[in-house]
Amino acid sequence: MLGEDIELQTSLAPALGPVTADSGTDRTSHYESGGKRQGRDARGGRLTIETRNSHLDEEFALRHRPTIPGEYVMLIVSDTGSGMDAQTQAHIFEPFFTTKEQGRGTGLGLATVYGFVKQSGGYVWVQSEPGAGSTSQFIYHRSAKHSRASTQMMAQRPWPGERRRYC
Repeated sequence: MLGEDIELQTSLAPALGPVTADSGTDRTSHYESGGKRQGRDARGGRLTIETRNSHLDEEFALRHRPTIPGEYVMLIVSDTGSGMDAQTQAHIFEPFFTTKEQGRGTGLGLATVYGFVKQSGGYVWVQSEPGAGSTSQFIYHRSAKHSRASTQMMAQRPWPGERRRYC
C-alpha cells in the first residue's frame, strides 16, 4: 500500500486504554486515511503514525469545541506532503469533495473516516498548511471497561506494507 519512496515511522503506545468503537470499521477507515495521504505526494516523504493515551483538559476543550475534557485514546497520522490551504480544509469532510483529478477517487475517504469516528463518540482534528504537510488527530473516549474493540489491536498489528521503525 505504501510506495517504496514513503518512509513510515511509528510511535505506538504499549498499553492503550480501551475504547468503544467498531474495530474493523475504524481500522479500515484509518488505513484509508494513511493510504490517501501517501498517494498525494509523488516525491515520497514520511508518514508518521502515533498512538497514545491522553488527558484532554479544559484548555484543549475550549480551543477544540465541542471536545469534552477527559481521558482519551488518540491516533495521530502526520505526513510531510504538500499540505492544504484553509479553503481546502473547510471542505475535507464533505462527501464527494476531492482535490484529485477526475476518475481518481470518489471523495468519500475522509467523509467516511469522519463518520466512523463521530459514530464512536470521538473527534477528528486536522492541522495543515501549504508546503508543511498535514496532521490528523483521531480522538476516542477511553472506556471504563474493556470493549470488544480495543485500540490495543491497532497497536499490535502492523499496517499494510509497514516496515516497522519505532521512534
